[in-house]
Amino acid sequence: MRVMKPQFRKAGLLAAFAILFYPTIAICQSDPLSSAYLPSTDTNCSHSQYASNIWMTNWDAKVRQDSGTPASNACYLTIYGTQNEFVDFQVHFHDTGSGTPNLSVTVSSFVQTSPASYAISNATTRNTNTQSVNVLVYREAYMNVNYNPTSTAPLYYGTTGYFPDALIPAIDPYWGQTTNAWPFNVPAGDNQSAWVDVLLPPHAPSGYYTGSVTVKSGSTVLATMPVVIAVWQWPSAGYMPSTTTLKTEDTGFEYGAMCTEMYNGSTVGNDGGCGANYPDSGGSDDTSIRT
Repeated sequence: MRVMKPQFRKAGLLAAFAILFYPTIAICQSDPLSSAYLPSTDTNCSHSQYASNIWMTNWDAKVRQDSGTPASNACYLTIYGTQNEFVDFQVHFHDTGSGTPNLSVTVSSFVQTSPASYAISNATTRNTNTQSVNVLVYREAYMNVNYNPTSTAPLYYGTTGYFPDALIPAIDPYWGQTTNAWPFNVPAGDNQSAWVDVLLPPHAPSGYYTGSVTVKSGSTVLATMPVVIAVWQWPSAGYMPSTTTLKTEDTGFEYGAMCTEMYNGSTVGNDGGCGANYPDSGGSDDTSIRT
């Protein structure tokens, strides 16, 4: 009986390992958003660098100035986007004492270290007409939403109060001038939110980018929170890939969610409300979508 020599046995085991695990290795190498590249972040919101009265949300949250409860486990955030588009998120602060002087919110650059090496700079100056500001921080200003008891129109938000509306940029993105958005004195018991725009450069490689948000009162750091931006590996051609998941948001029918988002009244499988309510639609769902 012949016995395989040790060196050949070792080579055979290596070959078997390569055959079994090559697909996984290949995926990691070809997919910049593989979990192998996911950066390590501190997700324990009880740690000292976080604060229970400071939290983050996606763009679609509306936190009133005069009410709102800090969200738990919102000391970190992961958002997704593709090249040449803006991704947005919000930072919220609640005063728990007698007022907070000189509140400010700043955002770092976003850096990918693997598989590519690239930084989305938070530089706030523009030296030429072609240079853009990639990271913009706004202070959200509030408007008092009143309800007229004699009106038959429904109250849009379902309640009255001070809702975020206007966005005041810390840096004017067109002229690069510093504004008076920050620092800002927060009255006792009030909320103050910040809106953050991050422009993903057209040639930013796909992958995970790590940055941070710092909230201060004067020179005192109140919290530093991590934000991860995952950039999809899609072409920057002014459009996104054609997939069924991009057709609708919640109705399961083509264009239904788009219309529902803009004009209430459409229902699943019957978008007549959109055709009736969309300006210049002529009562047609098809026209309403294209108008």
